[in-house]
Amino acid sequence: MSDTTATDIATIGWGSGQPLAGTPFREIVPTAATDGAVVILSVDMPIGQHVGEHVHEGEDQITVVLRGSIGATVDDEEVRLEEGAVFLMPRGRRHSLWNAGDEPARLLELYTPGGFEQVFAEAGRRALAGEETFFS
Repeated sequence: MSDTTATDIATIGWGSGQPLAGTPFREIVPTAATDGAVVILSVDMPIGQHVGEHVHEGEDQITVVLRGSIGATVDDEEVRLEEGAVFLMPRGRRHSLWNAGDEPARLLELYTPGGFEQVFAEAGRRALAGEETFFS
């Protein structure tokens, strides 16, 4: 039997959640809500946006494509992800993502354990200050 109460359960519509200023990300399930286990972000990825190659040393990333077409690499393997695709980018491996379509893409991104949203928050602060970031 679960101890979950009505206040522990949330239904979140698209466009809800806490925006990460200067980025296309919204925090829809915060790390604190899962005791650090996972954070879930929604992304409205503009046409042509590219998240440059990087490595997560401590987090696995799972991307779910809800709308649009995404290009992705893990190490030297390139794939194209269409609506409904679920893609794992394991910790410790080089990867990148980009909007490969002709419309804004809609994604859910899960990071486990949670906390990686702080990297996006910092990148957003740098972008708002006119500095270069890993997403363009």
